Amino acid sequence: MTFISVEFLLFIVGCLAVYFAIPTQWKWLWLLVCSYIFYGYHNLLYVPLLLFSTILDYQAGIKIGNSAKPGSRKLWLGISIFINLAVLVFFKYFNFLSSEFQSLAQFFGAPVSSFQHNYMLPLGISFYTFQTLGYSIDVYRKYIKPERHFGRYALYVSFFPQLVAGPIERGKKLLPQLRLDVSFDYQRTVEGLQLILWGLFKKVVIADRLGLYVNEIFNLSQGHKGPAVIIGAFLFGLQILFDFAAYSEMAIGLARILGVRLSKNFGNASFFTSPIHMWSQWHITLTSWFRDYVYFPLSKSGKNKWSAHLALFITFLITGLWHGASWGFVIWGGLHGLYLVFDHITVTRRNELYNSLGLDKSSSTRHLMGILAFLPFNIISGFFFRAGSVSDAMTLIGRSLDWSSVYLGAGRVGNNEVLLIILLLIATEFLNKQLGKRQIHEYLGQKPTSVRWLFYFLVTQAILLLRLSDIEKSPFIYFEF
Repeated sequence: MTFISVEFLLFIVGCLAVYFAIPTQWKWLWLLVCSYIFYGYHNLLYVPLLLFSTILDYQAGIKIGNSAKPGSRKLWLGISIFINLAVLVFFKYFNFLSSEFQSLAQFFGAPVSSFQHNYMLPLGISFYTFQTLGYSIDVYRKYIKPERHFGRYALYVSFFPQLVAGPIERGKKLLPQLRLDVSFDYQRTVEGLQLILWGLFKKVVIADRLGLYVNEIFNLSQGHKGPAVIIGAFLFGLQILFDFAAYSEMAIGLARILGVRLSKNFGNASFFTSPIHMWSQWHITLTSWFRDYVYFPLSKSGKNKWSAHLALFITFLITGLWHGASWGFVIWGGLHGLYLVFDHITVTRRNELYNSLGLDKSSSTRHLMGILAFLPFNIISGFFFRAGSVSDAMTLIGRSLDWSSVYLGAGRVGNNEVLLIILLLIATEFLNKQLGKRQIHEYLGQKPTSVRWLFYFLVTQAILLLRLSDIEKSPFIYFEF
């Protein structure tokens, strides 16, 4: 039951109808029931796991908050961190680690068998685990007081709009909102629907259509080479951006209708000028989570700027591993860590160079130069993120250097399809420029009624005419993480 399914449409209509009809004191309970129904629909067997994580960190928060002894507080925080990470490692990384240990043992001549479990990765475990861990750490740091109402805390963990793929919310922001003293509000509902419509357009019209080309390129059996492979890796970066931004905007829109404001998770930029620019716009709640709970503690233990650079590199290695159990993700994270370190080291010199050329921060030429400098790196790192293995990524990089063919199409995706993709990207980038730092509902709220309805008409028609068949469309990419 995804956000773009008929089942979800029926679910959300029923959820909202009851939600706005019942008394305020029962709204949290109804949303909790809906959240567990939503999660259980995907796989009922993992509902107890979600409940276990909820009980664990609820109790840890209470124990940390009640204790005045530093040792006891550290003990309960340690229990929370250890058990949460142990569960995450078992489901997400155990098979990978077991296989790597077997390979290492065999390298040294030890006959070790690799044990592999057959459990599916629980949907959203990487997201709700980080959300509950952040809560426990914030209680320990005394940033927030522990939530005493178990039901509201359970809703904080399982709130269905952002349960399976974020935004990853902090307790300080989300928990106070779950007291839910709200009633139906027309303006809030319009804003939420605008966000949902815009997110639906990004997913159905752009991300899925980009996926047609990307999937053809990364299917190694097709033997594509040269510019087609480079374009495929470039379009993958845009595909995952639009796909994940679409989910985030739809989640924010749904929550807004319910009277809850979720954190902004993506900026409006489609093309990034540097890794610093990218990570200030991309998956913002995850980036800030790693910054606050991994990078800052690591960097404070050092004594100079090089310690901070090392902490940054390690943080991005972990960020890569968070995305999945493969060396490709680790290499992707390491590459981003190295480039971020390089970006920080050279930022002063680069600014001096730009200034000497008369290019201030608002200069379009400077912006374009940044995009062109960052693009090759982003494409190379994208090979490791998207390919099935490191060897597949290296194969694709090798093929990208073979320009014996300059055909830009990919399998059944011909030149006309490529042209359509380019036109869609140009139109969307034009609108992104108009948005600036605003979200779509803020932009539309300042426009005349005629402009708003023209936007609704054009976007709806694009969704109806350009959507792919059920066989061709793909699930949200970050559901895999």
